[in-house]
Amino acid sequence: MIGAGEFGSSLAYAWRQAGRSVALWCRDPAQATSLRETGINPKVPECPAMPGIRAGVLADFALMSAKDVVVLAVKAQAQTGVFEPLRDRIQPGNAVVTVSKGFADGTGTLLSSALALPQASCHKRRTGAGTEAHAVRTATGDGDDILHRAADLRT
Repeated sequence: MIGAGEFGSSLAYAWRQAGRSVALWCRDPAQATSLRETGINPKVPECPAMPGIRAGVLADFALMSAKDVVVLAVKAQAQTGVFEPLRDRIQPGNAVVTVSKGFADGTGTLLSSALALPQASCHKRRTGAGTEAHAVRTATGDGDDILHRAADLRT
């Protein structure tokens, strides 16, 4: 989970409660240390403690395996800037899921276009209530695989 604000922290907390292994990556070293040592996010005081969560700063971002799902939970207009330095650390089989609303810039660029992973395309699927889920299709998987893997985090 890249982004340890309210949205990223709430997703991380829910997935930890469901027994999932989660790493929470943030910009602030003190925030990462507090999360790692106490499970408490000092920047989101309303978030319950997450004992045992893996946490680190973005400069140290690393994935454990080619099957890890990368979730970008940062503001829409910050996603490209946050993602670009991490691009080379993401393996072809990793799913990348954006969980932000809005556009990547002031000209209406969609997040899926702004991130533009190599050999990737965007796959849309109707979810419920007329909303669309977006997933990036990587060179080694298809959009359905990514949507299923991302959905597996919730169950």
